[in-house]
Amino acid sequence: MAGFQLTLYGRIWVTPKGLSAERNSPSREWVKEVDEPREIYWQMVIEGISTACKIQNVLATCGLAHLGSFSKRLASSGHQVSVKNVRDESWNDESWRPTRKA
Repeated sequence: MAGFQLTLYGRIWVTPKGLSAERNSPSREWVKEVDEPREIYWQMVIEGISTACKIQNVLATCGLAHLGSFSKRLASSGHQVSVKNVRDESWNDESWRPTRKA
């Protein structure tokens, strides 16, 4: 299988209690028993579809906790990966998010 170019966007931080109001960092609270099987599954889906459809460029969105680990997984499989944290983009608007009470 030839490698593809993938741009991985991280956007949402989800905790067991729902959306987080905090600005968390990538790879925080990554749970191996839960998250690793998800990454393996989505890697198989992305590779299968891109191969079957002869797609060279892929755009994927994932939670912030997966930016580091999922990009490394894909890169180690021979894919060219660029990572973007949407929260770092000038056009990102998080005014809808609840504010954290002190």
